[in-house]
Amino acid sequence: MTFWVTVSPKETETTDAPNDQSGPKRVFIESKIGDFLWLYGQIFNFVLGITGNILSLMVLTQKRMRQATSSPYLLMLSTTDTLMLLVGLGGRHIYRELTGYDPTSSSQAYCVIWYYILKVVGSYNRWTMAGVSVERCIAVTLPLKSKRFITKKNAKKYLLVSLLCLMAYNAHFFKSFALINRMGSMVCTENPDDYFSLNIRVWSDYLLLQIIPGVFIFFCNGVLLRTLFKRQAGVVQKANGAKDPLQSIVKMLLAVCAMYIILTSPSNIVYILNRAYHVVYDNSSRQAAVDKLMWSAVAFCEYLNHAINFILYITAGTEFRGEFKAMVTCVFRRQQNDFAMNKTKITEVSETQN
Repeated sequence: MTFWVTVSPKETETTDAPNDQSGPKRVFIESKIGDFLWLYGQIFNFVLGITGNILSLMVLTQKRMRQATSSPYLLMLSTTDTLMLLVGLGGRHIYRELTGYDPTSSSQAYCVIWYYILKVVGSYNRWTMAGVSVERCIAVTLPLKSKRFITKKNAKKYLLVSLLCLMAYNAHFFKSFALINRMGSMVCTENPDDYFSLNIRVWSDYLLLQIIPGVFIFFCNGVLLRTLFKRQAGVVQKANGAKDPLQSIVKMLLAVCAMYIILTSPSNIVYILNRAYHVVYDNSSRQAAVDKLMWSAVAFCEYLNHAINFILYITAGTEFRGEFKAMVTCVFRRQQNDFAMNKTKITEVSETQN
């Protein structure tokens, strides 16, 4: 979900009597909490997410992790999560909170390009999650037949085709968004002269980019959860009693998708209750401060969804956790060896000089 939040320069200051410009100004507690979430909450998401996603990419690119047919999906999830944080937070929200200036209002080009990239990356993230959910669902329900078409090559084909389709569909942003004069300030929002943007895009976006991939994610993970419980209970086991290699990646996927549903549900509810995307903080009432708090909390949850996957992988994925430990151990051993070699060289030089 992308947030079209229009922020006025003095959004934190509100008065009980908006028509009385000479009266004392009052800062509502809701507005202060909203400010805190927009700045410090999103900085927390940014630092946690960039660090975690880089570590995830490092682990997922290890040889053993790359062997899984789901590895292209997981790599793309970490990549799109990183881009969402860089573009969404670094490219607008955090900069706006630190400087008081919204960069999407700087030019028409930045306005439409920012929304286009964010929308493509966000929707691609959801369709990637839907793709890996469907793949794992087929793999656990039809383990023999699925081997013929569940391959890394087909996964890459799906990722490429879905990316091209989403890039083509979201091209409407170059026409449906524009810089508009609102309350004396130029803001980047829907083009009021574009019929598609005001009457069709709202629901077509929600259906194609939220509802349909969400149904795939919810249904397939329900099947995966049921299968996982059966395997853990011993209903479905290998004849030799060996450990099921699918369980680790299925647990990781279940954790990621469950958190996705939990963290994106607030934005979906707000989306339905507020058909218009944008919220203007008019600085005139407590309701404006409440609206600000609501949108800041929704945005925090939305971006936390792109920041928390590394923790979920470590918690739920046995193979991922083992590979991460091995990678960290290898780094420490290399550092110890380098230190020992340097120490030996220093000792030899010192003995030579003596």
